Amino acid sequence: VDKFARVDILVNNAGINVRKRPEEYAVEEWDRIVDINLRGSFLCANAVYPHMTKQGGGKIINIGSIYGTVSPDQRIYKQPMPLAHSMSKGGLLGLTRWWATALAPKIRVNLLTLGGIEFGMGKGFRARFSRLVPLGRPAHMSEFDEAIRFLLGRGSRYMTGAELVIDGGYTAK
Repeated sequence: VDKFARVDILVNNAGINVRKRPEEYAVEEWDRIVDINLRGSFLCANAVYPHMTKQGGGKIINIGSIYGTVSPDQRIYKQPMPLAHSMSKGGLLGLTRWWATALAPKIRVNLLTLGGIEFGMGKGFRARFSRLVPLGRPAHMSEFDEAIRFLLGRGSRYMTGAELVIDGGYTAK
């Protein structure tokens, strides 16, 4: 605000993951995941919405995960996909819908839920994951660009509190 005088857009894209079984988590690790994945989005939205309200509006996009919508298929992982990741990303949908109703009509808040992303996948995991996706592959990072533009543009001006899922059909099963 000091530098640009306005805040028009917030994209909450922070997220971490620790691969452990639930019983192996130290409370501090659980707290750290929830703090970054869920609390961080709350704090960022809480910091910008007063400025957006004063200036007449804005848009907030929270970035979620398919594992906040459906449970991971643990059979494809060498170690379990962590509970704290799924729980915190699932909480983003509730947070998105709460903010959407609290901040409407001036500020629109939506959730973009992403499927598996090719970045950093090993060859074996990529093959296991791809068998679960109707389109037969993970996403490329660039495949989310247009969705973000859509959520920020005029085509979505009647959307708030919505979850837009881009996952190659993973959650359609």
